[in-house]
Amino acid sequence: MPTGVHPENDLYTLSATYIRAVEDAGGLPLLLPFADDTTAPRVLEGLDGLVMTGGRDVDPANYGRTPQGAVGWDAAADASDAALIRAALAVDLPTLYICRGVQILNTTLGGTLHQHIWGSSEAHPAFPRSGDALADAEHRLAHRHVVSATATSRLATIFGDTEIETNSLHHQSLDDVAADLVVVGRSDDGHVEAVEFPGRRVVAVQWHPERQLDEGHDALFEWLVAEAS
Repeated sequence: MPTGVHPENDLYTLSATYIRAVEDAGGLPLLLPFADDTTAPRVLEGLDGLVMTGGRDVDPANYGRTPQGAVGWDAAADASDAALIRAALAVDLPTLYICRGVQILNTTLGGTLHQHIWGSSEAHPAFPRSGDALADAEHRLAHRHVVSATATSRLATIFGDTEIETNSLHHQSLDDVAADLVVVGRSDDGHVEAVEFPGRRVVAVQWHPERQLDEGHDALFEWLVAEAS
């Protein structure tokens, strides 16, 4: 799992929720430092699967747009994640993409993003800000909306259903979808919530399944571990 550098210090960081999700599914999680196109293939040589995690926004310049809602990107993290994605796709490494993960997968392959969707619909409401970022994030994580999955998709097979209740923490979503990707999940307001890459062992979702393990979303991590075994 790739990490990010905390903006207030020089420490690589990652939420423990991802680590617990992989462990609970029977996997052995390893945290990765930043890589580039030279080192990423070497890093992945020792891995059986990959989780591309959530995190900060992707720099709009990476997909040819000016900032119109995107905030707080990290050029080094963007470059590292893109290098890991290219290396993983080259060897068909089983990969679960989460939130920022699906966004940077899309932009790496030539797609674009909606930079701010909060307040666009009931599925993605504009909650009042309290001034406590952690409390605001938990409030958003408690909100649920439904994602409709394509019946023939890997996603629907994993969940055993085409209607999936998900959280709404993300404030961005896919706009132009990269040509290599197929949309397999949308919310009621039409936003893309899940994509797959035909011919690759890829599942990419916009929500945070590691925050809904006791609601059946542990199935995504179990899929990854099974593919990696």
